Amino acid sequence: IIALISGAADSFQWTCDELTPSLCELSITSGSFNIRGVDVKYRRFKRKKPLLGGQFLAPLITLHGGPSWPSDYLFPLRQLACRGAAEVILYDQAGCGQSALPKGTNVSLDYPHLLTSEYYSEEELPALINHLSLDRYHILGHSWGT
Repeated sequence: IIALISGAADSFQWTCDELTPSLCELSITSGSFNIRGVDVKYRRFKRKKPLLGGQFLAPLITLHGGPSWPSDYLFPLRQLACRGAAEVILYDQAGCGQSALPKGTNVSLDYPHLLTSEYYSEEELPALINHLSLDRYHILGHSWGT
């Protein structure tokens, strides 16, 4: 039975939306900001209508693992915007996913700061927060993002 199940699993391809369908209508916006010559891309997920209390809570910024992992695997967290009243912000750190470096780049020579966690916590994350004009927020980090 295990062989049958594992063989069948190879033939299935699920999308994130199939695994975690939307629980509400979400407003989705995308954008970018430039830091040290890299366009850092982000996505914002927010309920179209606030919950009964009428107020939105402080946004949740997610920090993905890596280095070099994209934020795609955190995509199901967008559902937190439906379950609560907080906007969820996913972004690809410089050199990852949609925030790719130019082709032919040698990270250790051209962008050595991307190999340090200090760059992300002291420069890139504050630049994102400033770009989005956030004065209150929560942070959820995973792996390298912590």
